[in-house]
Amino acid sequence: MLSNLLNFVESIVRHQVPLMTMIVLVLMSVPPLYLPHYGGIAINLSLIGLFYWSVYKPELIHPFTAFLVGLFYDFLAGAPTGMFALIFVVSRGLLGIYSRRLVTTNFLILWLGFFLFVFGTSFAGWLASSLWYGALSDPVSIIFNSILTVALFPFGAALLIWISRKVYRVS
Repeated sequence: MLSNLLNFVESIVRHQVPLMTMIVLVLMSVPPLYLPHYGGIAINLSLIGLFYWSVYKPELIHPFTAFLVGLFYDFLAGAPTGMFALIFVVSRGLLGIYSRRLVTTNFLILWLGFFLFVFGTSFAGWLASSLWYGALSDPVSIIFNSILTVALFPFGAALLIWISRKVYRVS
């Protein structure tokens, strides 16, 4: 009886690892630093988590999970409520379509896919915030932010691969 309960709890915890890692990445993306112009160089690490888990464990990232993580990011980053939630849900849907192709490719193709993903989500966020505020945001900071996010992808992916191997016992 006790072993069945422990197996059930272990299964639930294993299924929540992608959500928990994405929440940690959101918290790392929006540190409480009150530095001038920090938003221009802040890296959205949650995109690394969303991309990785949507490609390698798509069954564990439900669109509602992507919505909750995006909403959490909206509240912490001060973005218009629902902006990143919608972007994360649409991104999760598109990544679900291409996950079978991306999972079998080499790392450079995966990195190229992440590059396209980041610039697509950044452009969507830039466009949505420009429409929301009624003025064009600075595209240079968005491009710089996207470049930094893409440059950190190998390190984030290595960490998530390590977590995935430990949690899901993948060789």
